[in-house]
Amino acid sequence: MKSDLNRSHGRVALLIPYYGKWPVFFPHFLKSLEGQELLEVFIFSDIKGHPPLPANVSLIDLPFETLKSKMEELFNKKIGNWSPYKLCDFKPFFGLLFSDYIEGYKYWAYGDLDIIYGNLHKFLSPALNSEYDIITFRRCYISGALTVLRNSEQIKQMGFLSDTIDKLFVDRYVGFDEAGGKMGECRKWTKAYNLFDIDSLTCWTSIVQKEADAGNISLYAEDYYLKESLPYGSMLSIKPRSVQMLGGYDDFIAFHLVYHKKQLEFTIPLWKEIPNDYIICSEGFFHKPNLVGRLMMNPIRRYRQILGFLKRTQKKLVDSITYRLGLKT
Repeated sequence: MKSDLNRSHGRVALLIPYYGKWPVFFPHFLKSLEGQELLEVFIFSDIKGHPPLPANVSLIDLPFETLKSKMEELFNKKIGNWSPYKLCDFKPFFGLLFSDYIEGYKYWAYGDLDIIYGNLHKFLSPALNSEYDIITFRRCYISGALTVLRNSEQIKQMGFLSDTIDKLFVDRYVGFDEAGGKMGECRKWTKAYNLFDIDSLTCWTSIVQKEADAGNISLYAEDYYLKESLPYGSMLSIKPRSVQMLGGYDDFIAFHLVYHKKQLEFTIPLWKEIPNDYIICSEGFFHKPNLVGRLMMNPIRRYRQILGFLKRTQKKLVDSITYRLGLKT
């Protein structure tokens, strides 16, 4: 299947291979894509059955073994018994692996399924209109959650500027698509290409930052618009093409579930139909009418959660001090 060139004008082709089983938040991801005219989404998978797809989402039947064969051909290397999660390392190469599907598109993108999209037009259109080569929503490193790239041979081939490509061909995820083991230092505003000694990996962030600083490409990197964590008490209002803090302030391009989906106390309900208007807070997804009662119920449970957090924090602090004093090895 190739993209419909007549419908691709002015749009971004978002490429997402996914294998295993659909995550519980997949219907919420799909719901958030309804009416998002900037994105044409291609999901590559061999999973049987799926929720209803919006008009701008196509599901492409592609067995994992077939995709691995395409990768072996592209890199001229043998691939081992990889987990599908390993594909994240290769996001910068998706423009080459799925080149048939981005013909006619000015831009292509990679991202994740654990995303609830907001007002893409508001946050993405200005960057697209300014003709940036790469658009990402983390200032200090290139985001694996959502990055948009110009559909040019220069950008599609740029991943090969890494002089440590061989390090990608191990069974575990190494973080090539972001900043590898350099994330912590990158958050302190150190350029990734100055941090090679940390992990001996020339990662995608190193390549992009170096090319941008040399003036070879134009990079848009902005932090404020991709929400990834919700402190206790804060709430997001989710509506069609809108992710906002409850009350209408602080608008976001998307909410990334990367942290909260791993928390036991975070509930993602199996709604038969995703509502047009709901709330996300530190405890999960809720219909608005149920929210107040949910947050007020069982104060003892809330007390235990807070007490447990304080005890865990205290233990970590004591362990750290005793270790530094040489009392614990």
